[in-house]
Amino acid sequence: MTQGEVAFPAMKRWLGRAPFFLLIPFGACRPEPRSQPLRLAAAPPVGPRGNPAALAPGETGLVRCENVTCRSDSETCCVYSNISRCSPNVPNTQNLPRSQGMACSESFNDSALETFRRCDDSSDCGAGASCCRMFIASGAAGDWCVPSPDPQSSPCDFNELCVTAGTCHTPGARCIGGVCKKPIDVQCGAVRCSAPNSECCGNPPSCKTPEACVHQTTFRCAHPSDCLPGEHCAENVVGTECTQFLDIANTATVCDTTADCGPPDAICSHYVCKPSPLSWLQTCQCP
Repeated sequence: MTQGEVAFPAMKRWLGRAPFFLLIPFGACRPEPRSQPLRLAAAPPVGPRGNPAALAPGETGLVRCENVTCRSDSETCCVYSNISRCSPNVPNTQNLPRSQGMACSESFNDSALETFRRCDDSSDCGAGASCCRMFIASGAAGDWCVPSPDPQSSPCDFNELCVTAGTCHTPGARCIGGVCKKPIDVQCGAVRCSAPNSECCGNPPSCKTPEACVHQTTFRCAHPSDCLPGEHCAENVVGTECTQFLDIANTATVCDTTADCGPPDAICSHYVCKPSPLSWLQTCQCP
């Protein structure tokens, strides 16, 4: 591999040790349109690093990095296989995923990087910014602070992240399982799941505890209204989830009516809301 190249394991299954690039049909994977260009937010200054086990939930400016702790104002948590390290932050630029990925890979003396994290909670970010899970490449995402130009919706590609209650910036969201979500009793076939059996998973699906659903197909939404403003309910091979990321090649949008399906794209000129193979869900399909 030449200097300046970086690859993620999810891509290396197909590309070997190929350069860090991705070829997809135009529009096949894209975030929802933003009202203004993406800008990166700086984290607030913090004190000395601490032991991860001793950190208070959501402690400002300190990012849990498996068995170490990184300072979010100057360090990035780099994860490779089951190893994690704190690497110096690169300057905030539009090419952050590539440049920070390169810096992380250099700290491992290897090109393979699973993910990197600059925050684990919005309290790690400056005013007016959220800790977001953002798209990097096919099968890879990273966590960093992103400014919120619209206070009524999340700026994140996937989700706003959280460690403890009360830190979600997205209106109407609550910290559930490390992600800021809309609190709902999700529909699961003919029933709705509520605590303690709050997750809908399995085949056929049934209401179970979150712990019982960890390695099963899990349905976290069944209608567009189950998601926060700006999100849509996406069906994929592992179930359904609320996300702002629009991947028309690998997911289907869950809908109630055809009006939920949005405009034409590179794959289909006209979507129609129809029953999915899961009869209790409807998805946008190309006739």
